[in-house]
Amino acid sequence: MAGLSLNDLMQATGASLGDAQTKLTEGVAQPPTKMALSDATLELKVAVDGVQGGALRITPVSPDDARSGAINVGALSTVTMRFVAFSADAEPVAAPDTPRSPTGDKLLTEKEAIKAVADRTDIKAIARALGPFTFDALFVAAKTVWFVSVKGRNGEVVRDVAVPAKKG
Repeated sequence: MAGLSLNDLMQATGASLGDAQTKLTEGVAQPPTKMALSDATLELKVAVDGVQGGALRITPVSPDDARSGAINVGALSTVTMRFVAFSADAEPVAAPDTPRSPTGDKLLTEKEAIKAVADRTDIKAIARALGPFTFDALFVAAKTVWFVSVKGRNGEVVRDVAVPAKKG
């Protein structure tokens, strides 16, 4: 199988999920929210082919490829993409210093969400290889989640991580 850009894969997958949502509710005047795709997770085993134009190039690997011995299974990477849907009119809001959910649950602050991502083993390993990172966090109240972007030296996004905002 030919390699492709990780960015291209994410864009195509997001577009496919959007198309599926549109077709799922096609012809329904007011579709019930139960019919909405609220989030989806896609996990792939891939071989990393390198970097092209600032994006990782990957080649998906099938179980047959791994069993055949043609691939060094220890050199594979797992790519997990999580797509979270929310209304297009839902504007991101600035989170208060001590955010609370509508039910009164205590939520992570921006600093705590960033620390949770920065302390992850995978992020620390990538930082050792690529150098120091900067972090941006966006709180989406409608989903009670922080989206933390991990950025490299040149401002390129290395990872986007969804962090559930509820403490505990």
